[in-house]
Amino acid sequence: MNFSVIVPFVTESDFLYENLAEIERQKRNDLEIILIPDAESHDLKKFVGRMITPVKIIESGKVAPGRKRDLASRGAAGQILVFFDDDSYPGEHYFDLALALFHSQDVIAAGGPGCTPRTDGFFAKVSGAAFLGSILGGTPERYVSVGSRRVVDDWPSVNFLIRKEVFLALEGFNSDYWPGEDTLFCNKLIQSGLANGITYEPSLLVWHHRRNSITRHFAQVANYAQHRGFFFKEGVTNSRKIKFAVPSFFVIFCCISVVYGSLYQGISPSVDILIFSPWLVYLILIAATFFEIAKKTNILISLCSTFLVFLNHIVYGFFFSRGILANNIRSRLRDPGLNSL
Repeated sequence: MNFSVIVPFVTESDFLYENLAEIERQKRNDLEIILIPDAESHDLKKFVGRMITPVKIIESGKVAPGRKRDLASRGAAGQILVFFDDDSYPGEHYFDLALALFHSQDVIAAGGPGCTPRTDGFFAKVSGAAFLGSILGGTPERYVSVGSRRVVDDWPSVNFLIRKEVFLALEGFNSDYWPGEDTLFCNKLIQSGLANGITYEPSLLVWHHRRNSITRHFAQVANYAQHRGFFFKEGVTNSRKIKFAVPSFFVIFCCISVVYGSLYQGISPSVDILIFSPWLVYLILIAATFFEIAKKTNILISLCSTFLVFLNHIVYGFFFSRGILANNIRSRLRDPGLNSL
């Protein structure tokens, strides 16, 4: 058995069934699927009962995704653990590419992009496109197949693969932080010396459905930002990067600009230039981001997503600061006594 595909979720959905159907369509006889819902259901059992691919269902109760993956890994038969989210599904020839990658090189862990499906609605495509720009600090390689194979120090668990013996040696995620449990695990992997990093392979893609409303989009940004800020403060190595803190400085600058523009503008021309010239630079960078995103999508989506980029900076900066100021983070779906760093 080469692969154990592990999918944690709360309860089944159309996205999950799509995921299972796409895995089945690749007609592999060297993989198993392990599903970890809070509780098993008749509909889910009926669906997997029609599948040729072997499927295990493990009821976990209401625990964080990292705990679900740890539970599944203990009985996994595959040599390589493959982590998907329930709202993602593998691209064509995914497992052929993964097998070739792990066999051809000394790869311990790997990941690839989570691309927005062509079937997603307009706002979901806008939400995904808002992360496609690199000029203002984005990581487009996480959302579209770009660049070349290289080593990275952090990768999301929506599309993450690792050798089972290494995962078990590190005691898995062993954390109830969510989101951010994947960042902590990647940091633990590199700090252990068992791997120099995670291999990014642009062709190893999954399709990942995006948030379909502005509320859910910003809730996701806020959650990730707050956890990143907390990890930054706690000294988690792969979160200790100045680029993560820049949006917080941007929020402070925005507040200063508003106060100065409302109360003091015109008092000193030199101060006016000092306050407002950075906005010109930012507008130039935003314009460049628009053209960068437009190359990967279309003009209308690029226009809407570029405005979303600005709002992302505000939301991310505010919640990153909250994470820095927090004594601890009460992650969703966690027992307050179980979090670990």
